[in-house]
Amino acid sequence: MRLICDASGAWRYATDLEKDTKGWPDFADQERRAGNVNKDIFYVFEDGEWRTAEGAEVELGACNGTRDGKVANIGKDFYTCASPRWRAATALEMDTYNWVAGEDGDVRNGFVNDAY
Repeated sequence: MRLICDASGAWRYATDLEKDTKGWPDFADQERRAGNVNKDIFYVFEDGEWRTAEGAEVELGACNGTRDGKVANIGKDFYTCASPRWRAATALEMDTYNWVAGEDGDVRNGFVNDAY
């Protein structure tokens, strides 16, 4: 059991988030860390504060405006940041993952579906 003194000077039970992130410095947005007490719970730093990670954020970090449109993968599963949450990537997004711009008329095999 952990207690915390709130802004009014009253003691109360600390939340899981407060226990797990106590003493953590501020990081850049999207930073992801496992909790200090609950090692199986992950948190992301977003908009100046830590919050519990959800879904793909557990592996990829927060999805926000600075990452909007970015495609990332967790193993064979691909996700696209559609701020404020990660969503399953489309076939086109998966196939063009990490490509640099080409020239008009270029033809390439897909990254995931190289038969097309």
